[in-house]
Amino acid sequence: MTHPLWRSLGRLLGRAHQNRKKSASAGLSKRIPAPHGSGGHIEWVACTPGGDAFVVGWVAHDPALTAWLECADGRRLPLASAFRFTRQDLVDSHHPALVRTRAVDAAFMMAVPGVADGARLRLVLSDGGARTWWVSDAVAHPLPPHPVAAFKAMMERFSPRGRLVERFTKVDSALLAPLRAQQCAAWSQLPVDVHDLGVPVAAPQVSIIVPLYRRMDFVEPQLLKFSRDPWLRAHAEIIYVVDDPTLVEPMLLEAAAWFDLYQVPFRWVWGHANRGFSGANNLGVSVARADRLLFLNSDVFPTEPGWLAPMLEVLAQRPDLGLVAPLLLHTDGTVQHAGMTFRWAHDLGVWTNIHPNQGLDPALCVPPGVREHPTVTGACVLLRRGDLAAVGGWDTGYLIGDFEDSDLCLRLRARGLGCACLNDVRLTHLERQSFSSLGDDGFRHAVVILNAVRQQQRWGEAIAEQVKGASV
Repeated sequence: MTHPLWRSLGRLLGRAHQNRKKSASAGLSKRIPAPHGSGGHIEWVACTPGGDAFVVGWVAHDPALTAWLECADGRRLPLASAFRFTRQDLVDSHHPALVRTRAVDAAFMMAVPGVADGARLRLVLSDGGARTWWVSDAVAHPLPPHPVAAFKAMMERFSPRGRLVERFTKVDSALLAPLRAQQCAAWSQLPVDVHDLGVPVAAPQVSIIVPLYRRMDFVEPQLLKFSRDPWLRAHAEIIYVVDDPTLVEPMLLEAAAWFDLYQVPFRWVWGHANRGFSGANNLGVSVARADRLLFLNSDVFPTEPGWLAPMLEVLAQRPDLGLVAPLLLHTDGTVQHAGMTFRWAHDLGVWTNIHPNQGLDPALCVPPGVREHPTVTGACVLLRRGDLAAVGGWDTGYLIGDFEDSDLCLRLRARGLGCACLNDVRLTHLERQSFSSLGDDGFRHAVVILNAVRQQQRWGEAIAEQVKGASV
């Protein structure tokens, strides 16, 4: 059966293939003469503000020759470290250098450090002696500085969908990580606007932190649920983190009306940037007052009052646990989340996160009480402020959102703290309402694979050990 990622990624990569087809034809007609039976072309060079470049092209040559990229400063970068692959447009081009087997893996993508905007790169062939041939050259132009926009631009360059993990490991991740780090570092210089509605709880036992991105229509029904929970009103503070500039004005208009209607005090903050799921959570922590922190998606709703106190009790009684999550249900009452685990996706070549028993009747597969799991969802999770601080907060290195929760669990596990679900507490989760607004399925799924690659680079061995231990 075709993996669901491939169906959507196929459309995205199909468009990129058409772009490559046009580019290859243009390159073949303009390249500088090379030794007989050899050729190549640098099709695209795009650099980040930090001076790292994404280079796309092709080269085919006699095995006796060597190819490299040469920078303006004289540095030689062997193509041995590039991501090499086969492109059908090159196979079909009938170029003398691409006949028979030389079209196989002729295409390349490469991350090149130290390339500024306007710098020139050359594609060079050498016979290992005195003779070299300058086959092609190209001038670097800037990638968008925002990591998401940069990734979208890079994804327009075709590569085989079955080898995206390899590509992202060798090329995209290396370029996007510094971009993301620069973006996150800039947040500390931005102002934070704090708006308080009503008189807050004097000494809250727990701070509820809810990020808002793209939509805020769930805030009112969530506040309605909170208004009907006496324990929550007496012991919790509520913090909405606006993580989208388009929501600032609506919040200014609606927040006071919501407080007047439901009489639930809450605070909302705006950090003057879209920080993503982890960044928004960390911003919420910075203005929270309690030592216990509940991170809650805006599309998660309690099914009955009194749900939060039992979760706090578990955390108090179990110092060996770092996080406690509830059982989350779909609107039809079936399981959405009863703990997460890891699965090796053979068709992708990477560890992914899965929700066992999703879609099943909880009466058939969810035992009562506290149950430990390799990881739990970040859609609703409770932990101690000190434990979160000890692992450095939510990790902001993942793009957009996804895998931050499992990464947090893995970091806590590295400190000897477990993860558990309290299955006696049940909430409803509409699931991924904000993430679905980020673009077409192909790009969203490419982001999932990119983030899975990052998790694997950081935690691959630990995940493998956990899975092995669980199967013994």
